[in-house]
Amino acid sequence: MDAVEPMPQRWQQERLFDNAEHYFADLIAAINQAEHSIAINFYIFNYDKTGRRIIEALAGAVSRKVDVRVLIDGIGSYQSGLKAALAMEKRGVQVRIFHPLPWQLSQYRRSVFKGNYFAKSLHFFQKINRRDHRKLCIIDRQKLSTGSFNISDQHLSTVQGGDNWRDYGVMVCGANVAAISDNFDHYWYRSKTKYHPKTLPHHFSFYWHNFSHKSRKRKNYLLVKKINHAQQRIWIVSAYFVPSGRIIKALKQAAQRGVDIRVVVPRSSDVIFFPYLAKSYYHDLLSSGIRIHEYLPSFIHAKAMIIDEFYLLGSSNLNHRSSLHDLELDIILTHADSQQQLCSFILADIDKAYEIKRDNLQRSISNKVLGFIARLVRHWM
Repeated sequence: MDAVEPMPQRWQQERLFDNAEHYFADLIAAINQAEHSIAINFYIFNYDKTGRRIIEALAGAVSRKVDVRVLIDGIGSYQSGLKAALAMEKRGVQVRIFHPLPWQLSQYRRSVFKGNYFAKSLHFFQKINRRDHRKLCIIDRQKLSTGSFNISDQHLSTVQGGDNWRDYGVMVCGANVAAISDNFDHYWYRSKTKYHPKTLPHHFSFYWHNFSHKSRKRKNYLLVKKINHAQQRIWIVSAYFVPSGRIIKALKQAAQRGVDIRVVVPRSSDVIFFPYLAKSYYHDLLSSGIRIHEYLPSFIHAKAMIIDEFYLLGSSNLNHRSSLHDLELDIILTHADSQQQLCSFILADIDKAYEIKRDNLQRSISNKVLGFIARLVRHWM
């Protein structure tokens, strides 16, 4: 029997970002340095200033004979994904769409699902609630950029013409990137076989994912387990905060143990019903001693979690979509400096947030009704 190669104890390199201009500049620099392959997977790929900059860099990589593949989501990239796809294909970039909408006839040849129009339409309605929510770029199967940034001007500062969304991103290097690249290939080549990573079977020590039914169950189980074992702190940043009953129960029990629980959520959202939905949970959580902070400067779109000395950053929200339906990817930070940097990000955002207190929590009848209605469709949000 061959000897088992010892597992690395951490990523070879980690670099964090909370500034869109810096994140996109680093992403473009990585694309410009690619030698063999580029695999891009974004929920939203808009044909705006940011999208055109990325497309230009990808076209340059194609001219260097780099294999460039882009996978975008049919709903997330609905706004201008077709324009982006056409622009990329004209420059030699390969593009595929995860579950295009039934009436997007021109997109169906790019679908990751095989079959004719009727088969693809049926597949869409069967999987309508499953989206590819990941945001990642893999360079030469060795370097990964991911987090909550989409390819969109929305993340840029207002000075740069954006909406100043607040996001976190991370770049990591290491052998574990190959397993994530294998998963990209699984969807790209429309494989009907179940996804089984061929390398590094203990990847949940480095990243959390839900690429299969088994891994989805494991991810949800591990999150509840982490919360149940927390002793000092649980800090959560979630753009769309709709925790499951199991998570709420675990958080309330942790608060009773004296764990410092802080939740950072947006005051306003790009989804009109979401603030009413999130607020419908406030009274119960505040009554248990959980602190809730609404971020004020802009829409906070970041997704991160710190549980004692466990640090997670990626695309997953604490909502039903991330836990039950969407494809997600979250990186476990293993370097002390990046762990401390994530702490600094969250504390800085708390400083710019308004803390909701139980005594001054006021909810009008209309807000209660809207919250009740939103709860009825929470599994879709």
